[in-house]
Amino acid sequence: MTPQLIFLLCDDTPLSRAIVCASAPGGLLLDHVGILDTETSTVIEANAKHGVVETSLSDFLARAPKLKGDPGYRLRRIPPYVPMDYAAAIRRARSFLCWEYNDRFVPTPGALYCSELVQRSFLLPTGLPYFRSISLNFHCSDPRAEAFWKGHYASMQMSIPQGEPGTSPTSIYAQTIRID
Repeated sequence: MTPQLIFLLCDDTPLSRAIVCASAPGGLLLDHVGILDTETSTVIEANAKHGVVETSLSDFLARAPKLKGDPGYRLRRIPPYVPMDYAAAIRRARSFLCWEYNDRFVPTPGALYCSELVQRSFLLPTGLPYFRSISLNFHCSDPRAEAFWKGHYASMQMSIPQGEPGTSPTSIYAQTIRID
């Protein structure tokens, strides 16, 4: 079993635009990632509406933005030379089902955001995550995204976690390869 990672492109909602602006300025406009279990045709994901859930592939793809000439999603995988117990990664991902969505984007007990779920599911034989952390960057060139982050964190009465370790769909994507 080799699970794949499935990425959705930006759907132009305020959260989606803010994620893209903070994590991929000028890059590929990815705002969500899930783990595709090819044996069951389901996607294990952490989404803002439902938390960590297992979604049918068809329902997941129905959320892909409708773009002219583009399917609105990308499929990727971990390089084949990486020692990975994929069955354990899927079991680990399923162990997080029913956790809340982590809208703080910093480690929060019982909550995960999409790329955090992926990072915590795919561990090397050493027990360390395959996907490296990045420094979170909430400074955006788009004033709407900058305002979104300020309002988002103000509503939770917390400081913006600028520079804290984390992940993003784009950082996960950069550490994978295209499926041929």
